[in-house]
This record gives sequence, structure tokens and C-alpha cells, in this order.
Amino acid sequence: MVILCIAMFHQQVQEIAMTLKNRMGTCLFILYLSMSANCFNYQSTRTPKNHVCITDKILHVEALEGDASMIACDLSNEISTSDATAVRWHKVSNDSSSQRALAFEEHRVVEDGHAVWFLPSHRDDQGLYVCHLQNAISCINFTVAIRENRLCYSGNNVYSSFTKSGKNKRLFCPRDILQSSENANFTWYKNCRAIDTSAEQNRGNELTIHNVTVKDAGKYTCEVHFQKFGRHHKASKTFSLQVKEIVMGKKPEILQPRKNNFRNVSLGQAVNITCKVMYNLGHDLYPLVWWTSNGIFIEDNHEENGLIESSYRNVSSNETCSVIERTLTINKVQPNHLGYTFTCFAQNGVGMNSASVRLQQQCSSMGVRSKASKKALYRILFFVLPFFILLL
Repeated sequence: MVILCIAMFHQQVQEIAMTLKNRMGTCLFILYLSMSANCFNYQSTRTPKNHVCITDKILHVEALEGDASMIACDLSNEISTSDATAVRWHKVSNDSSSQRALAFEEHRVVEDGHAVWFLPSHRDDQGLYVCHLQNAISCINFTVAIRENRLCYSGNNVYSSFTKSGKNKRLFCPRDILQSSENANFTWYKNCRAIDTSAEQNRGNELTIHNVTVKDAGKYTCEVHFQKFGRHHKASKTFSLQVKEIVMGKKPEILQPRKNNFRNVSLGQAVNITCKVMYNLGHDLYPLVWWTSNGIFIEDNHEENGLIESSYRNVSSNETCSVIERTLTINKVQPNHLGYTFTCFAQNGVGMNSASVRLQQQCSSMGVRSKASKKALYRILFFVLPFFILLL
């Protein structure tokens, strides 16, 4: 709106100037040109009051008070085709209504190509920073955390890291600092106590924890000392390592039937033989359970021999283990079944167990009664026969 008004004003003044030139001569026309130039020079150098960061992508950089830190202009495409010194830095006001040119300080707030170093970081340094390059902008939200009393880190400046027990875990020092520093030396701490790392564990900026256990959980801090701009500086990064304990898997256990078990059956009757399996929930693999008859899968010969294998059924479960079962059904026991070996197999990624059942024909009721009668007769003879002998 202001520019439009100025343009209209310029047009009117130009018309007046031409009239004055015709009527009063060249001197007044030169005076007009001088006034017009001053007006537009003022307008071109003016900074809008509401000049804020207008972008959806805002980078977040966190630092610890007293540590060296760096923010970089995230305009890699523009920087690759432009002079990095053309980057202009501003800091947004607290109410986000305006921004001012960043004031660099010798040896502390230093511009380095398309980055700005804080050597070291002060609490007043935090805020929203904007870098300009050509017509593009990049915004960085820079936060400076206060070091807590008697701690080597701030609870507000800790990076979360997760792993499972039994795994190897790698932690790294600040990579952005290392890429732009010289002669770096590293020290690792766990809960602010120095770690005596071996050559295998500590390779430069990397800490490797082998075969992690729950005891390895804690706060790990990497402290790096380096040279920059001819001075000694320090930076750090803290991780909160959380370890999820994984219960080591084991082979599934067959609860029923017991190994090398015999089952009394009658010819012609239907029989169900259940395989009950317990497995550890801490293991990733669900167990496979199946039946065989004389080493042949039931599903391959059940039509011929009247054998049916049921689907899985969940029996019980708790926080650590679960029990499932699979039943073998013999529709009608035949004489040839008495010589079969029926075997249940249970397998997961750790190993396999098995248990076998053999059928045997139970004695008939007549046979049982005859055996009982013979035992009773023997008892009678045992007591009565001596008495008759004495009488004789």
C-alpha cells in the first residue's frame, strides 16, 4: 500500500516537474530529481517491523551452557551454487515480531562459512536464528540448557537411546562438532563417572557396549576437547540408555504325553491322544507342533488309517509362558494300530522336543474276573487244606 502511494505521488510530482521545467527552467527540475532520489533511497534501506521466520522447517539445536556449540545454515542447495560468505544471519526477537542482524563477538560468537560458533555457549545465546541466502531462509531454534548442580549434564539436554539385552550398542560424540574441529580428544562417562574403555570399546568418537545387559542402563556422556580458531574448547553430548531385557528363548517343553508312554485301548473304540506344549513368551518364534505315525506325518495318511490331527488350541498363558495343545484322534482302533508309534514333535527357533505313545490292548472284563476267581480259590485252599490234613 505504501509503495502504491509513493508511485502515485511520484507520477504526480513528475507531471508537476515537467510543468515547472517548462515554466521555470532546468534548475527546478534538477531539484525535483534530488528530492525523488532521497525518497526512494530511504524506502529501499528500511527494514519491516514484522520481519519473522516464515518457514515450516525449523531445525532444533541444543547445547549445554559452557560448552562449545555450532548452528549451521540448512540451505545446502543454495550454498553449493553461491558464495558462503553471502549468508546473512539474524536473531528473532523474543516476541517473534522482528529480527536484528546477529552481532558477532571476537573469539566467542564467530562466523565460519555458513555456520556460527558459540565459544562457549551462554544462556543469552538461545533463541530463534534465521540465515538468509539469496531468496531462501533457514531457521534454527537454539536452546542452551543449564548444567545441573554436581552433574556433568542437564536433564533438559539428554538424548534417549534404546536397545535390547544381548545386543551390541554404539554411541557417538557430537558429529557436527567433530567435522569442523581439530585434534579432538574424547572421554566417556557413565552417570558422570569416567569409563575405563578398552581399545575395542573406544574407537575415537565411538563407544561400543558389547552384549548389553540391564546393568548397562544409565546416562552416558561423551566429552570432547578440541582446537578451533587457535583456542581450546570443550563440547559434550549425553544419552539416556534404556535397556529392555529379553528373556533368552529355550526349546518348547512337552508336558503331555510323557516320553515312551503306553496307552491302554480297546479295539474298535475312538481314542484321543493330546500333545500339550509349554513355550517361553520371551522367544520370538511361535512353536510348531505336529504328530507322526511310525515316522509319517499324520496329514499324509490319516484317510487310510482313520487318523485326524486337530488344529492348535490355547490352554493357558501368563506373563512368561503359554501352553498350547494339539490332539490326535483315532476314529476306530484297529489291530494294526497296536504296533504303531505315535510321536508328538514341538519345535521353535531354539530347538525341538518329542514324546511318543504306543497303544496296547487292555485286558477284557472276562479275563479280569477269571484271574480274580483263581486268586480267591488259591486263598481258600491255602487256609482249608492244612485243616483237612490234620483231620486225616
